[in-house]
Amino acid sequence: MAKIRIIFIISILFALAICNIVNAKIIHVPADSSTIQKGINGAVDGDTVLVKSNIYYENLVISEKSICLASDFIYTNDATDIMNTVIDGSLGEKTLTIINCENTVSITGYVIQNGPLRGIECNSSEALISNNIITGNGRRGLYIEDCNPEIINNSIIFNKIYGVDCLNSSPVIKNCNIWGNFAAGIVYSNVYSNDDSKPVISYCNIQMNSMGNEEECISADPLFTHPLYNICSESPCINAGDPDITDPDGSRSDVGIYFSEYAECEYGNVYYVSTTGNNESGDGSSENPFKTIQYAIQASITGDTIIVESGVYEENINFYGSSITLASQFVFTQDTSFILNTVIDGGDYNSVVIFANGEDTTSKIIGFTIKNGEGVGAGILCESASPIIENNIIKENMLVGDHSGGGILCNYSSPIIRNNKIINNRFLPYSADFAFGGGGIYCTNSSPLIENNVISGNLTIWPLGFANLHFGGGILCIKCTDVIIRGNVISNNYASYGGGICCWLSEGSLSNNIIYNNIATAKGGGIYIFESLLGINKCTLYGNIADSAGGIYSTGEYEPFTYSKVTESAIWNCSLPEIKGNVGVSYSVVQSNNLSYHNIVGDPLFCDADNGDFHLQSSSPCLPENNEYGVHIGALGAGCGQTDIFDDIEYLPFEFSLQQNIPNPFNPSTEISFSLPRRSLVNLNIYNLLGQKVETLVNKEMEAGSYNINWNGIDAASGIYFYRLESGDFSETKKMLLLK
Repeated sequence: MAKIRIIFIISILFALAICNIVNAKIIHVPADSSTIQKGINGAVDGDTVLVKSNIYYENLVISEKSICLASDFIYTNDATDIMNTVIDGSLGEKTLTIINCENTVSITGYVIQNGPLRGIECNSSEALISNNIITGNGRRGLYIEDCNPEIINNSIIFNKIYGVDCLNSSPVIKNCNIWGNFAAGIVYSNVYSNDDSKPVISYCNIQMNSMGNEEECISADPLFTHPLYNICSESPCINAGDPDITDPDGSRSDVGIYFSEYAECEYGNVYYVSTTGNNESGDGSSENPFKTIQYAIQASITGDTIIVESGVYEENINFYGSSITLASQFVFTQDTSFILNTVIDGGDYNSVVIFANGEDTTSKIIGFTIKNGEGVGAGILCESASPIIENNIIKENMLVGDHSGGGILCNYSSPIIRNNKIINNRFLPYSADFAFGGGGIYCTNSSPLIENNVISGNLTIWPLGFANLHFGGGILCIKCTDVIIRGNVISNNYASYGGGICCWLSEGSLSNNIIYNNIATAKGGGIYIFESLLGINKCTLYGNIADSAGGIYSTGEYEPFTYSKVTESAIWNCSLPEIKGNVGVSYSVVQSNNLSYHNIVGDPLFCDADNGDFHLQSSSPCLPENNEYGVHIGALGAGCGQTDIFDDIEYLPFEFSLQQNIPNPFNPSTEISFSLPRRSLVNLNIYNLLGQKVETLVNKEMEAGSYNINWNGIDAASGIYFYRLESGDFSETKKMLLLK
């Protein structure tokens, strides 16, 4: 790559004015001070701490000072000075803390990385943070509390939870590239109900953001060229910045750090797979595709894309650590029919898809129906891997055994699970006495992001009926940290504890979820919490049923006197008591007077809850203009008659059953109905009073579902007959009467 040179951009004018490098004292590091922190300690208001290119393993604090902290970039305007001046916070908690600085602190020209908790914390301070790369930090790249800094022309990228997190603050965020952060680009919250502060965002490129106040922002892959984070020549960030800021070449400013020269965009190979392809003679081109997905994976290298044509592929695939994108034609067309018609069928053998070799977010699976897996993580198994799993239908996978995870299993992993339908998956333990669960998703020792999925019709039950210790019909998290579950529809799931969600010894947040019509035979129809610390905010819980606490049941303490909290949520029409145990509830709509701390007791006035529409009527007490607290309550806003966001789902039965024939008595034909919770060999026979077989109606393997079989007794004599259903360990016999 040619030498990369950054040219003059407008934020340098601000930095130069604050640093005042002509008149102020300049402390050179390492020439005048062996460490950056010693230079900061020796500086007074107006001084500049000028840092030479190197890697500095420090955890810096600037307190009650107005100084400039800059690299040689402040003089040279050369991007390589940013790339080569690195502050690495891996030895402490935060890479840089700015606190109680009444006058402006300027931070310009660094890579700020690897702070286990935060890259930069700006607390009660005025600051200008410009022309930096903030990357690889723990929970937050940039954390802002009780202040309004200016954040201009930065790349805030690939941090492990949030890019920017604001508390009671209104920072100005302009011309920034905020991309690849695990959970969200920008988030904000206010402790005080009368505080309406929020970030002022304009001309940024932001991934995973929906605050609604972004002005002229985009959300598109910036096309970085690793490792210098230059953007390539086809990047959408070019000329997408503030039009009032002009680059030296006369063009509109770019988003993020501006480079005078862009690398050529380099794309990996694209391989094609088709059911009519050939592994031996095919070269993976669209004209001569491979036949199997696994063959294409093993032929690919880092950065490649595999496009799978519509069809059914009976395979169990393993990524084997490949940093590739595996997708159906949906990735190009956004036509969901490609998801339905591009099927990976595990054939009831092992996990359908395996990530178990350190895969990260460069490994992606997009746009498939993934079905008929069996075993641990029957649909998708993530073992010490953190891939992106999005826009798939993961259905009818089953684990029979003493582990967990019917649809997806995550162990020591941090996957992004987004925009999927995870439906009708099963965890069927060997024992009725003790098991775990996670019919839809099971995570242990992990930090998943579970976002905008439909998780429905999943079961955690003993095959012969509900038992005592089966957890999390929809989602089960055990010993997990930084769990983020947001924007999901979680419905019609079954377990003994936590029909919708169960969190056990875990910490995380649940926000903007709709959790309805889930069943727990013991506790927590919607949510069951065991010694966990959850922030449950803006969720809607409706129609959930349990023997104890249809909405939420919480037991035990996360730490002494530390409990989960429910705020700004609507909990309605759940079996009573709707909430029980160690959980605080405030600023919510509830149905019981005993939950009266800043809560509203009354009908939330959903548009059509019985049909899954949880938008709000205009007079709903959940709307801020209709309640005394001025807060929005629940997952959705106002607007009846909107397009239904929930597709109809055909739910599978959760147990074997044989129904009474209809009609009965009959002449000469009748209909016999039965249900299968999983694929199995089925025998349905007719017997007379002597026990003699009269006719076999079914003798074959059948998919899970409900069936109606007609028997025509036109050749049989009048009298009593028996019909018997046998499937695996299940058998049942019923009596019917033929009258002629």
